[in-house]
Amino acid sequence: MLQQTCPAPGKAPKAAVNQIKTYRFRLKPTRAQAQVFTQWLGSCRYVYNLCLDYKRQLWTNYQISVSKNPMQQELAAIARDVEWIGCVHSQTLQEVTDRLFRSYDGFFRQGKGFPRFARRGQYRSFTFKQGAKLHQNTSTVQLPRIGKVKYRSHRMCRGLSGQPAWSGKLMGGM
Repeated sequence: MLQQTCPAPGKAPKAAVNQIKTYRFRLKPTRAQAQVFTQWLGSCRYVYNLCLDYKRQLWTNYQISVSKNPMQQELAAIARDVEWIGCVHSQTLQEVTDRLFRSYDGFFRQGKGFPRFARRGQYRSFTFKQGAKLHQNTSTVQLPRIGKVKYRSHRMCRGLSGQPAWSGKLMGGM
């Protein structure tokens, strides 16, 4: 699945409220692209579990809570050394740490459950914050480090402007 979030088309209301419209499309990757998606999802799941374990170990052993930026800097150093983590787009890896810290915020602020390790079937999506380009005339999307991926075009997207966020999700049929 491909999900894009962008401002809604038309005139903005008089109040300073922006409406966000989300479009979802089914991706039609080649076998090689589907394999890259699977590898990226495995890498993202591993990084999520690694960061969660690191954060837990620091707290249990030293009562130190690490923030997001130092963790992302250490993750960048790991990505330079480990090839299968380094092949994943850097902003996608940053989104993994963002996801972990959102789950911690949900635990402490909203009373949700404590963050758990992601099992193999649980971690099924990754996000590009920027760099993805939609080509509506050819029904393809250009994804960083992956290339052009076809998608099922069932409607036209209107009002695309700014930097849309793209989220790829691995489905059972892919």
